[in-house]
Amino acid sequence: MIHAEAGRRGACVTASSRFAAEQGVVPGLSLAEARTLLDPACRNVPAHYEPHDPAADAAALRELAIGLQRFSPRVGIEGPDALALDIGGCAHLFGDEPGMARQVWQTLHRAGCRTRIAVAGTIGAAWGIARFTGERVTVVAVERAEGLLDPLPVEALRLSATTVGRLHRLDVRTVGRLRALPRESLPSRFGPEIVQRLDRLFGRGPELLEPVHSREPLEVGGEFAFPVADRQGLERVLQQLLAALVEQVRARREGILQLACRLGPEEGAAVEVVAGSSRPVDEVPRLWELLRLNLERTPLPEEIVAVRLRVVAAAPLGVHQHSLSGRDASREAGAEFDRLLDRLSSRLGSDAVLRPRLVPDAQPERACRFEPVDPARRTEVRPARRAGRDARDGGRDDGPGPVEPTGPTERPLYSWREPLPVEVVSIVPDGPPVRFRWQGRSHVIRSAWGPERIAAGWWRGPSVERDYYRVETEEGRRFWLYHDRRAESWRLHGSFE
Repeated sequence: MIHAEAGRRGACVTASSRFAAEQGVVPGLSLAEARTLLDPACRNVPAHYEPHDPAADAAALRELAIGLQRFSPRVGIEGPDALALDIGGCAHLFGDEPGMARQVWQTLHRAGCRTRIAVAGTIGAAWGIARFTGERVTVVAVERAEGLLDPLPVEALRLSATTVGRLHRLDVRTVGRLRALPRESLPSRFGPEIVQRLDRLFGRGPELLEPVHSREPLEVGGEFAFPVADRQGLERVLQQLLAALVEQVRARREGILQLACRLGPEEGAAVEVVAGSSRPVDEVPRLWELLRLNLERTPLPEEIVAVRLRVVAAAPLGVHQHSLSGRDASREAGAEFDRLLDRLSSRLGSDAVLRPRLVPDAQPERACRFEPVDPARRTEVRPARRAGRDARDGGRDDGPGPVEPTGPTERPLYSWREPLPVEVVSIVPDGPPVRFRWQGRSHVIRSAWGPERIAAGWWRGPSVERDYYRVETEEGRRFWLYHDRRAESWRLHGSFE
């Protein structure tokens, strides 16, 4: 429970947990009354009382706003406990507006926040719907906005407490009842603020979003009194600067993903060396090893007069629970593997160390791609569209018959990048295969499952329309064949062995 001084009444409750609210501890209750209700109910675990710290709340809200900039570059603070995101042109990067709202909710939920989210056409509408509808995630279409806003209480207009009190005394408690009053009489009776808020709620007046700017970049550095040509001396200075930079990063409870070292010569252009890690790191020896490996690969100026280290990318450090034995072999092995990847990337270059990544693409040979291990070199992949789309738009189609759900057993362990042409015999046109010839041998098919129709759209070249079959031969081997409906040919795409 959180309490604050409230004038003559002394300390009063400003916020309480769900358990405390169930005991009758609500905002506005005096601290003495809250203790009377809460202490007897907390016999096993003592109740926690904490004074309200508005500055800490504002700092925490600002940290959340900065963290949500991965969803939108424009994130603003609306009041003491709300954030507003301008998602214009951003929602498609996360599937659609409902998908984006769910991802924002999950992000805040993992951060320990109890959150309600609304997506609407105006800041005021989103604020009011999120606060007073009670739904976890609400997405409001433009044509439904008026019907949802009229039943909201007048508090949804973000009016002052004095104005809300006047409206309540006149029994004007909802937005709909307020709109029923003559508009020209509102400013004289309740002040000009109320008309402005009504216009902003329904999008008839402008409302600017003041975005929260990211924190100042983390960097350290300085200039030498005389040009430095000694490599060992330069390395000692860099290690000292790196230790100071890591202290700053640790203060934010983060680790470094990418680090830039800028070396300024006495004459000519400065040289910048970038070192990256696949995981956030706050260990000076490991970061120095990565930086040193990159420095060895880069031609450096003969004499250096200035050095500067800068954090290009950082991320929160992972929290792990210790095992009962005090040693987690699997975690240690994973950490060693990450160090190996980082060393290889530093020696060979980020583009030389790749990892496979699944891509939400219906066309099988495009469903996987290789990307750099270094997170700073990766590109985002747009999520797949909703299931059930038309096959002509790119996706799966159930075809002429029933198809089993796609799972790990319905895809081969090995597939060719380019499907191989094969000769196939089927009893009926466009029907399941009964025999195919490959590698100079004839394979008689004992069982076949399918078809599973997969199609890809016109926007990336000739359209694709295939009927895939999983087949098992008399020898017990299993293959993945498809009939190209456009070219009227058969190809072998993979083997389950």
